[in-house]
Amino acid sequence: MPRGLKKSVQRMLLGYDNYAPSFSSAGEDMILRHIIGSDKQDGFYVDVGAYHPTLFSNTYFFYLYGWRGINVEARPGSRKLFDKVRPRDINLELGISSGRGELTYYFIGEDSTMTASRANSSSTSGCSGRCGARSPSPSSRWRKSSNGTRPRGRP
Repeated sequence: MPRGLKKSVQRMLLGYDNYAPSFSSAGEDMILRHIIGSDKQDGFYVDVGAYHPTLFSNTYFFYLYGWRGINVEARPGSRKLFDKVRPRDINLELGISSGRGELTYYFIGEDSTMTASRANSSSTSGCSGRCGARSPSPSSRWRKSSNGTRPRGRP
């Protein structure tokens, strides 16, 4: 099939060209793109456990297409990088829990995911003992907005 015709058929069936860069670890951003529609360019997201502004990001693809949102990551120093790479977003360096306070996170290495559960850190990573415990991180209770609006001062 000629390339131009193939692209036209794909565009007609899928609603968009079949190639788009995925930044997620398992293509979650492309699944969402398909569900939401490829032409939506003014959305809003909340990414809790955002990890990194681009690597394994479920929201970076949407950021590149004009979306804005809130990125929440408890990893020390994460906000500085998010503020640099994603300045249109609200970037928070804290954990989310059922109440205010401090949480101690456990991780295998600097580039790994984190958990506030010591049991989960050893059962999912296969490590025993003190698996990369780090100093406590502030946590905040996440409350749904009563009127469903976006945070003040942000479009």
